[in-house]
Amino acid sequence: MYLSNLIKNKGIEDLLRAVSLLRNESIELVFVGGMVDVNQAWFDNRVNRYGIENITFYLGPKYGLAKEAIYESSDIFVLPTHHDCFPLVIIEAMSHGLPIISTKVGAIPDILIDEFDSYLIDPGDHMELFRKLRQLVTNPDLRRKFGKRAFSRYEKNFTKEQFLLRLDKTVTDWVDESV
Repeated sequence: MYLSNLIKNKGIEDLLRAVSLLRNESIELVFVGGMVDVNQAWFDNRVNRYGIENITFYLGPKYGLAKEAIYESSDIFVLPTHHDCFPLVIIEAMSHGLPIISTKVGAIPDILIDEFDSYLIDPGDHMELFRKLRQLVTNPDLRRKFGKRAFSRYEKNFTKEQFLLRLDKTVTDWVDESV
C-alpha cells in the first residue's frame, strides 16, 4: 500500500519498478491519494510499461473510515519518498501495525528503526526497494514481527497522549528556565 498524494518525488516510479520485479508473487499494489503532479494518463502509462496493470490499483483520495479500512486490509506500507520532512502517514501506518518501507530522508530515520520495525532505503534505489519488498512479501513472520514492533513503538512514542505529555514537559521546562 502507498498512501500519500501522488507526486513524482514521493518515489512512485521507484515503487512501480520494484513491484514489476515482483509480479510473479501473489501481490496487489494499491495507491491511495490525490494526483498532484501525476495525472491518470502518466500513471496508467507507467503501470502498463512495467506490465503490472493486473496487480496495481489507484483508489484516489480516501478519508475517515474508508482510509482506515484500506490500512486494515493492507500487509505492508511503502513510502519511497525522495524528499519529505515528517510524513504523518508513517505514524498512521504504525498505528495499524504495518511493517514499513521508506527512505532515509527528513525525520523518517527518527521515526522508524531500520531492520526493527521497517526497512529504510536510499531514495531512488528501486532495486533495494525490490529486495526489501521481496523479503516482506515472502516472509509473513517477518511482516508480523515488524508490524507488532511498529505498533508498540507507536503506542510508546506517537499517540496523542504521548504528544501532549511531551508538549507539556517542553513548555514546563521552558517556563522553568525562563524564571
